[in-house]
Amino acid sequence: MYKFAVIQILSSFSKQEIKEFDKVVRSPFFGGSAYIYKFWRELKKHYPEFKEEKIERRRLYSNIYPGKKYDDAVVRKIASLLHNMAEKYIGIKRANSENAWFIELFTAIELRERRLNRLFEHKARELEKRFDEISVYDFQRLLERHLLQIQWMNFATDNNNSHKNFEHRMTYYRYGIIYFLSILMQETARTWVEKNIYNNAAKFNIAEEMLNHIDLNSFAAVMEKQDYPQMPTFEVNRLMMNMYRAEEGHEHFFSYRDFLFANGAGMPKRVCYFFFIFLINYCLKHNHSATHDFNMDLSRVIDKADEFGIIIDPQLKIIIPANFLVAMDA
Repeated sequence: MYKFAVIQILSSFSKQEIKEFDKVVRSPFFGGSAYIYKFWRELKKHYPEFKEEKIERRRLYSNIYPGKKYDDAVVRKIASLLHNMAEKYIGIKRANSENAWFIELFTAIELRERRLNRLFEHKARELEKRFDEISVYDFQRLLERHLLQIQWMNFATDNNNSHKNFEHRMTYYRYGIIYFLSILMQETARTWVEKNIYNNAAKFNIAEEMLNHIDLNSFAAVMEKQDYPQMPTFEVNRLMMNMYRAEEGHEHFFSYRDFLFANGAGMPKRVCYFFFIFLINYCLKHNHSATHDFNMDLSRVIDKADEFGIIIDPQLKIIIPANFLVAMDA
């Protein structure tokens, strides 16, 4: 029997999503049509189980084309169209809930390409203001600003303003460079964890190889001199990487710990959790150190993480197991 791929998506829908999707299937804007809706109307009777052995394809077909000879290829085609609509629905639903800025970015692109300059500038500045209100430690913010700068560059080119194009291009590079350097530094820290805790040493790591040819300390000095607003994002990743790269001594651990203790409250919780997990793993790895009491430090780190609200479920008042998955394995 032919398996409908769309059933896998439909089975994950809540009752509210089934109601919303019903409107999507009805809408020509999303590619809906009378025959697709008839197919869907019959199919949704099997919600929530959607057991395929109970779904009669011939009955589905007869509801769409009464009196016509059954054609399995047609059923598969309609099921495929419904599958595409279901994918669009969950994609748009996610965009509206968590990444609405993507939709607004596309709106800005359309405004620019339609030469609606004043409206484009208003929309782009509105997005910039929203980004500026987000914590500077929100890693994704760097990439989002990087992408927005492309539109400012194109806008300057559209209006033959080479001076503005240069300014926007430099901002574009700044966000992009710091984003990708942060990725490399984070990967270096992950590599240390993989090697020293999981005994999973990679033969070649492009992040480490790239960083061996980059003078991050000099780059940090340039950033500080130019007063880059992205400096805190760069600095926390550099401190974390240095903590793991140091061959002896624990000075970098203290610097990284103190930075997190001082700035963790201003970080989004998911970001704060990410950086604290590396701190916890370092304490666990060095808990037998003869030069420093890392058990005491581990206790302080967990207390501070609790203070920042990243390890205790606020409703259940218990430690969130997933938050310490890496640390527990260590």
